[in-house]
Amino acid sequence: MRGDLNTALNPIPLYKQGVEEEKSELARLSSFAGAMAVGDLIKTTLGPKGMDKILQCRMSGGPDAGKLLVTNDGATILAKIGIDNPVAKVLVDISKVQDDEVGDGTTSVVVLASELLRATENLIAQKIHPQTIIAGWRKATNEAIRVLEGIAKNNSSNLELFKSDLMNIARTTLSSKILQGKKDHFAKLCVDAVLKLHGKTDLQGIQIIKRLGNNMSDSYLEEGFLLEKRIGIHMPKRIENARILIANTPMDTDKIKIFGSRVRVDSVAKVAELELAEKEKMKDKVDKILQHGCNVFINRQLIYDYPEQLFADKGVMAIEHADFEGVERLAQVLGGDIVSTFDTPDKVRLGKCNLIEEVMIGEDKLIKFSGVAQGEACTIVLRGATQQILDEAERSIHDALCVLSQTVKEPRICYGGGASEMLMATAVSQLAEKTPGKESVAIESFAHALRQVIEAIFYLNRSCRFRRKSNQLNLMICSAETHANAEGIIQGLLDTELSNIGYRQSKAVGRYLQYHYFSHIYSSDLKRSLETAHQIHQLNRVSSCEIKFDSLLRERKFGIAEGRTRQWLRELAKENGVPYINFTPPGAETTAQVRERAIKFFRKLCREILIKFGTFNILTKKYTTQCLTCNVSIENLFVNQKRLKNSSKKHSISIENIHTQYKNHVLLTRSCRSSIDSTIDLSSLTYNSNIKKQRILNNGSKHSPYKNHFTDLDVLVVSHGSVIRELIKYFACDLQTDIGQNLDTIQELAPNTSITCFHVTYSINEQLIPTTTLELIDYHNKTHLINTNNEEFNLDTINKCSL
Repeated sequence: MRGDLNTALNPIPLYKQGVEEEKSELARLSSFAGAMAVGDLIKTTLGPKGMDKILQCRMSGGPDAGKLLVTNDGATILAKIGIDNPVAKVLVDISKVQDDEVGDGTTSVVVLASELLRATENLIAQKIHPQTIIAGWRKATNEAIRVLEGIAKNNSSNLELFKSDLMNIARTTLSSKILQGKKDHFAKLCVDAVLKLHGKTDLQGIQIIKRLGNNMSDSYLEEGFLLEKRIGIHMPKRIENARILIANTPMDTDKIKIFGSRVRVDSVAKVAELELAEKEKMKDKVDKILQHGCNVFINRQLIYDYPEQLFADKGVMAIEHADFEGVERLAQVLGGDIVSTFDTPDKVRLGKCNLIEEVMIGEDKLIKFSGVAQGEACTIVLRGATQQILDEAERSIHDALCVLSQTVKEPRICYGGGASEMLMATAVSQLAEKTPGKESVAIESFAHALRQVIEAIFYLNRSCRFRRKSNQLNLMICSAETHANAEGIIQGLLDTELSNIGYRQSKAVGRYLQYHYFSHIYSSDLKRSLETAHQIHQLNRVSSCEIKFDSLLRERKFGIAEGRTRQWLRELAKENGVPYINFTPPGAETTAQVRERAIKFFRKLCREILIKFGTFNILTKKYTTQCLTCNVSIENLFVNQKRLKNSSKKHSISIENIHTQYKNHVLLTRSCRSSIDSTIDLSSLTYNSNIKKQRILNNGSKHSPYKNHFTDLDVLVVSHGSVIRELIKYFACDLQTDIGQNLDTIQELAPNTSITCFHVTYSINEQLIPTTTLELIDYHNKTHLINTNNEEFNLDTINKCSL
């Protein structure tokens, strides 16, 4: 009895042998690991530079055994790989639903979901309850949707604009596909095909046919419907005003299937009678079909020789073995019914089209249906070198068609390339600041997950030269002395030549900077600046760039005072009761106008480095909805903040409401809350230059006084004293950069060829928050003018400089 009791109390196994059970923390960690593994697996396929995956089916079992599959489509990859982790299977289901409902974005949703679960692991480690995390995420989701709906545009009322939007959407979809090299061509094919649907989302009217051979650019859109079948022997090859009966019925019973039937007869003659009876039955069936008044008969199943001959005798085109999908498409496109019995011809609706003919595509014959009842029907014919290319191209076209059809149905659009994700992340981060308690941490984790999608697009897959830090060194040099300077005459816009001392000054500064590599040289278009810049450029041993002339760098216009002496201007100012330094003679520019020009040039300078070397362009908030490129607002780029305590000359400026756009219509948005200093080591960064001149720089004993080995863009600007003064005043007053000296010093006259140097750093941290740091290194340096060598005397002519 005791033994029976012990047996009854033993644990009863609930699982089969070999089954493992995970509980509590172990189960949670296993779930997180599975989700992160799936996310990391397909993260590398995201974006325009995403990589393809090569999948090979198992060698045993199935018709696809050992077949290779090359794709970067997230849904296809996840559907083909074997997954046993339950959370990973949930992500696969998410990808399938996204593919079914939208057709694209399958990779993005899985990456976002995996990053959310990655963030959850950290939150739970911080003892934040899952319900708190869920509550925070719900608030974050609502805020993200609110912001997204706020920026959505709807151009459906303007057909031209709407078609342009559709083209951009198609290009965006195809940018990450195998068709990206011909995305304009295929985008037009997809847009034209979808517009033929007239707002319908059912893509049955668009047929995709793949044919080996030729280039992908030879793919085209064919009007009408193409069926990958051949017309039977002795059948008419062309029929106009076709009346089509579509059927799914056996047409192979004109012969007895000896191996499939058992019939007892006492002679061979009886067998012949049976076959004759079968033929009569088939003849009667064909007669019933012909009573429908059709001149084209399309059957899903086979049509044997005898019924095919009967149709040919009556002049009816018979098409056999149109597979189930082909029959379904035909019925929809032609507007007919699919029938299996033929006793009620008056109740059957025939399909109609204007013309049916056989056409050649490549080396194959196909049947073309033109002028179908559903006028929007069309066929995209894909050409390619290999079957793998054609298969991936078909998947790419399918994604684009799905997205476009959904856009036609719901015409509101938002910017892609990570712009929407960054905008949502910004709004969610702002919400996190306002939310008290632990929910704010969960909300911020949601924003971080959104940013990780952008990181995968731009940084992980190197969609652009995504540098963490870019540097710009700017040297501004005042033009050399002219004859008017020597005579104390106000020049303004007068185009005067350099004096002998002026030429020697320009040579002195040229030799002073002869080993400094310049990536860009800008100059005022006035002759005195042009000649100064030319001397510096000619003496430079390591730079090979061309001089660019810009009217924004011109000297201040002095109106009636141009050509007169400074003393005359002082007396005129005294007569008008205005201090000389603040006086504006009639017809002259105000200092505010000069300052506006200087800032405009600085904006242009910043834009150039961001486009060419900074990997991102900056747009102001008001331009975002207009999708404009290459516009930089300095007011939004450099925001006034308190000076950093740990630096006497450096001022770190956070960027507010900055919208950054890469060259392929890719937009990022981010609002900063604080200034950030980047500590990235720039020693690995190099710059491109002429190889021969670069050797001189590397091997020469002399070096530039402004070492620029770690900068990406070194700019030389040759301008005039008024422009330089106003720009430095802008740095000091508006941007609150510490210039290391009294502002009154800026009002003093600038020595000819004096050097002003400032350094701009564009950095971006792990959270993709951009920060700009401006540092004034030198102001009105005239070292090169004083005892430059034994042959030179003091060339400092500050007392002779004009305004």
